Amino acid sequence: MNIFKSNLKYLFVLITLLVKVFTVQGCVQSSVNKKTKDKNQTDTIPTKAIEDNKNLIRTMAKVFLDSKNSPPGISIAVSMNDTIVFAEGFGYSNTQSKDLVDSSTKFRAASVSKLITATAIATLLQENKIDLDQAVQSYVPAFPEKSHTITSRDIAAHISGIAHYSDEDRFKKDFYNSIDESLTVFAHKKLLFEPKTDYKYSTHGFTLLSGVVEGITGTPFLEYIDNEIFKPLKMTSTGPDLGSDKVTNMTKLYTMDRSGNVSMVENPDDSSYKWGGGGMISTPSDLVRMGDIYYNGFLKPEIVKEMFKTQKLKSGEDTGVGIAWRRNWDPQGREVFEHAGWMQGARSILSVFPEQKLSIAIMCNTQRPYEIEEMSHIFALPYMMNSSPKKQPRGNADVLFSTVNDEDKVTKKGKLYLDGINDRLVLEGEDGKTNTFNMIYLQRENLYGMVTPYGILFTSINLSDNHLVGKSIKYARSPQKSPSTFENPFIIFEGDFVNE
Repeated sequence: MNIFKSNLKYLFVLITLLVKVFTVQGCVQSSVNKKTKDKNQTDTIPTKAIEDNKNLIRTMAKVFLDSKNSPPGISIAVSMNDTIVFAEGFGYSNTQSKDLVDSSTKFRAASVSKLITATAIATLLQENKIDLDQAVQSYVPAFPEKSHTITSRDIAAHISGIAHYSDEDRFKKDFYNSIDESLTVFAHKKLLFEPKTDYKYSTHGFTLLSGVVEGITGTPFLEYIDNEIFKPLKMTSTGPDLGSDKVTNMTKLYTMDRSGNVSMVENPDDSSYKWGGGGMISTPSDLVRMGDIYYNGFLKPEIVKEMFKTQKLKSGEDTGVGIAWRRNWDPQGREVFEHAGWMQGARSILSVFPEQKLSIAIMCNTQRPYEIEEMSHIFALPYMMNSSPKKQPRGNADVLFSTVNDEDKVTKKGKLYLDGINDRLVLEGEDGKTNTFNMIYLQRENLYGMVTPYGILFTSINLSDNHLVGKSIKYARSPQKSPSTFENPFIIFEGDFVNE
């Protein structure tokens, strides 16, 4: 049973990317905690165009942001060894007033809010106050009994059978003042299946899980996470989404049509019915502070292990999901636990590489990029892999571009240009038009980032006897069952290379 089938069709809505790679200045925010440097980290990258790890991230962000189908604004933070080493914003928080995104700009966290709820559960586990396998009604009596027993573990792993959004939801208020009120949106619905027999993602389930936190602590959910998570971790820019007009330093929200046209959201959706599942606002800097506690000792190792442990169905099938955290790997095989979010006016992710002691968060003010997991991992790469540049080929090649996908295979002719300044792959389009994908050399072996309207994809380029082969990786979204590597690429382009 394949419970995580990905829709790959949208990758092939190709648009023109006519950009130049250049470095922009930004404001780097650093914490005042310990400044331990990773043993694999170098201070600079020996290249004229990209001087160091920070400039590599800036270049990738700027090139992506200059593409047509990108968000107006994006913010990125990286923390390593419990210290924020990068925190900058790019683009606009308000396209009309031309207000710029910076590291203090707040965004909708969307479903990354689930990790805040999960972290509240982790604190209760650490205090031996919650039994994840006890019936949820023992903590939330207001939730009606169902055809099968539901536990907090089932809910957190999305195997409870509680439905996601649907036409059966009962929205009767403009603002929900309590979790008990929020439960009325979905509490009447039947389970989709017996718990632990299938997987079905559910934001409503996390509203119920926030009720579990309330029931155990006797404290309103928002008050509990403020006292036990936000204040101790100095997450001063995180809280409930009350609307952009009521929050200082909050970005405007934007929507984008299929042609890449952006417009401001005039009347944002109310999030009060789903604080615990998708209703928080934050900054990338705040989110990485929370990510850091999964390796810095704030949580005991046995609690972290419980949170990350993937849950299984009764059939024995591995879901790849723990207590909200979703297991993944980058192309180099590093294990990462993460959660992405997507909602009106927002795209977000928090990724934690526990072995490397690194956390990274990205937040955007529209529902792009689609491939945000790949973006997160490629932005983290400079801090996890030593700069190891190799002399790259200079010239061009007529290439055949194809996707390795039996269901939606695409084959196009194109031309690859490698000049070290404006590396790019140009594909033939309809009506004589061309579609351009810019390439950024990552200063690590033969790795490039291929900039597409849907994100930046890990790409390798290898030349042997003047025959060039390029491969790009596209994940099937997290959680993955196994790492995506260049042995099983999503895109291949190859042809004879002409040196210049």
